[in-house]
Amino acid sequence: MSTTCSTFPSWVVEPMTSIEEAIKLGQYTNHYKFITNETVQLPTAKGKKQVFAVPLAKDENGPGVMERLKQCGLKLCVNAPSYLAGLMASVPESEMPAELNGTSFVAAEPNNTSSVIAGKFGDSYFLYVGRETGGKARRRLHLLSVDDKEWRGNLALLAEQDLAGHSAPRV
Repeated sequence: MSTTCSTFPSWVVEPMTSIEEAIKLGQYTNHYKFITNETVQLPTAKGKKQVFAVPLAKDENGPGVMERLKQCGLKLCVNAPSYLAGLMASVPESEMPAELNGTSFVAAEPNNTSSVIAGKFGDSYFLYVGRETGGKARRRLHLLSVDDKEWRGNLALLAEQDLAGHSAPRV
C-alpha cells in the first residue's frame, strides 16, 4: 500500500435530506426496494462541502485506509450518506472521471451512528452506490454490510478535509 497522497477526484456537493428525492434525482438504473424515507433516513447535513472519492487499494483494510486519509489531510466524510446522495444527484455518469470507471462509492462513517442503516433483519449497513461501466453505464443504490470483512470490487470511500489534521490535502 502506498503511503503517499494521490490526487483524488473531488466535487463540491450539496447534501440531500430525502432518500426518495435522492432516488428520483440520482440517475439510478435500479435501487434496493427496502430503501425508502421510512427505512433510510439521511443524516441532517447542511451546506455544501468538497468531497473526495478515495479508492481503496487492493490490499488495504480499514485501519490502513484511515492512516492514509490522515496522512493526506483527509477524514471520512461526516454525514456521508447525505453527501453521497447529493453527489449522485448532481454528477451524471457521463461526467465521472475516467479513473473511477467501475468504482463503487461507499458512505462509510463507522463512528457516526446516523450513517449506519439498519437493514430488514437488524443488520448494520452503509449506503452504497454500485457503479458499472462497459457498454451502458449503470448505477445501483444499495446497502453494503458494515461487518463485511472482505468488501469486493473496486470501492471508493467519501472523504473530506480534516481541518484538525496536520497535512494539507492535494487536490
